[in-house]
Amino acid sequence: MTTVGWIFMAISWSVILCLVTFCFTKVIRNRKVNTQAPLELEFDDTNKG
Repeated sequence: MTTVGWIFMAISWSVILCLVTFCFTKVIRNRKVNTQAPLELEFDDTNKG
């Protein structure tokens, strides 16, 4: 592989890893919010066959 190919690959992987790290940190930091499901679930029983 040429030098330009190695540089392009290194930049591409750096961008990918930075985006993954950024997204994971946003998801992990937002876990502090109460994300529990409601205790009562409503189902539509009008389509009984």
